[in-house]
Amino acid sequence: MAIADDGFLTAVSEVWVKEFGISPIDSEKLKLLHQQLKSMENPPATVNVPIKQLLFHLSVDLTLTLLSALAGSWGEMLEEMLCALSRCRDTGHFILMKEICGLLFPKGTESISNFKGKLDLTDEKSISAAQSLEAFICYLKLYELWWTSSSEHTPLLPEETIAASTAASHNDEPNGPDHIGGAGAEDEAPDDECSAKEIPDVLASAAEQEKPERLEKAQCVLTCKACLSEPHAMLQACERAKAEVQHRLSNMVYHHLKNQGDQHKDHPAATQTENDTPASEPALSEEHASLPSLIALVSEHNKQLAEIPEHVKEHPFPDVMECCLILLHMARTSEIPVDLQKEALALVQKYGTTHALRKACQKFLTPDCTGEVQCTED
Repeated sequence: MAIADDGFLTAVSEVWVKEFGISPIDSEKLKLLHQQLKSMENPPATVNVPIKQLLFHLSVDLTLTLLSALAGSWGEMLEEMLCALSRCRDTGHFILMKEICGLLFPKGTESISNFKGKLDLTDEKSISAAQSLEAFICYLKLYELWWTSSSEHTPLLPEETIAASTAASHNDEPNGPDHIGGAGAEDEAPDDECSAKEIPDVLASAAEQEKPERLEKAQCVLTCKACLSEPHAMLQACERAKAEVQHRLSNMVYHHLKNQGDQHKDHPAATQTENDTPASEPALSEEHASLPSLIALVSEHNKQLAEIPEHVKEHPFPDVMECCLILLHMARTSEIPVDLQKEALALVQKYGTTHALRKACQKFLTPDCTGEVQCTED
């Protein structure tokens, strides 16, 4: 068994072999350890979980990851890696999530591609786990690019170079004290000449350094396409819509019970009389008419969810609408390929069904004369 070039997993496996005598040849021992560890209670994390408890759960996930890797169970290994990353995401510890990605995938999506090469291509569950891992790595990179692009208005030259060039420009002023004949002028002339020669060299060096950085950024932007998964966008839109209807239902039940309680509390003797009056019948009939419609909506959403493939629903995935909106926002100040912008915009228009998403999407839309909607160009 070889764990590719992933230094962290390789280093830990070497310690296990040296200290505990656990090696890939002990297949039965590895399976037993995996079963015992898997039987431990390791519930999904929430935002309120203490950091020490979170680290304990993560250590369990990563230990299971290494046991699966040593046993050559690559599909299970990827799922357990995904469990660790989604646990960090669910608790809001994105810095920890980034550090774990750096340990497990030192080459980014290339590391995952190496693992995908070991999978059975007919195993949809494992392939889906690998795609989710790629999406999470791209999700973190997407935010990193966004934060970087927001600070790109700062000068490209270091502060010392700017100071030197400013000083040189001041020395060139004809009314400066060093330009009034005598020994002072003779002493400063060589320095001015040297500064004038150094500045173009520094600019050329900065430009050369910027080229690979821009190329790397362009490649990162293209890999962010992994986050724009339409099946996951459809799944998340259905889940959002269902949750919204369920929220309306719970509010309706809550207010109905609250109103009934207030009526019994304020008018205990007159409650039955008021309920029997014709004036109360329209309100009751309207409430009962809306209740079945909301229940029907929930059933419809459940039907839509049932039609989505299981391998899509089984694994966590970054919020596709969130990724689309970040790409569209970046397109205002950065070079984002037009086809990637169009894909993100199409997904937001199709699956951004909530009021908040529709409102956010309006910032990136503009109606043309035909009434169609196009990407905005700043």
